Amino acid sequence: MPPLARTLITSLPSLSLSLTLAGPQLGLISDLPGLNPRIPLDYATFKGTNAFLGVSSFLGMPFAKAGRYENPRVVNA
Repeated sequence: MPPLARTLITSLPSLSLSLTLAGPQLGLISDLPGLNPRIPLDYATFKGTNAFLGVSSFLGMPFAKAGRYENPRVVNA
């Protein structure tokens, strides 16, 4: 395996974590539950945004589910 490919593969998990944590500040992941102050942490279900789902499904994370986060207080009103 070429050194560049090995480096990219081994750095993907830390890169996705960095994007997940820095996303709201960078405007990449603006409505990920629990990381955005507008969305309370108790509703954090990791149904997040398309960017988070794309990274999660690419890495095969088991908690990535299709669909966007919906605030229960709005949906069930």
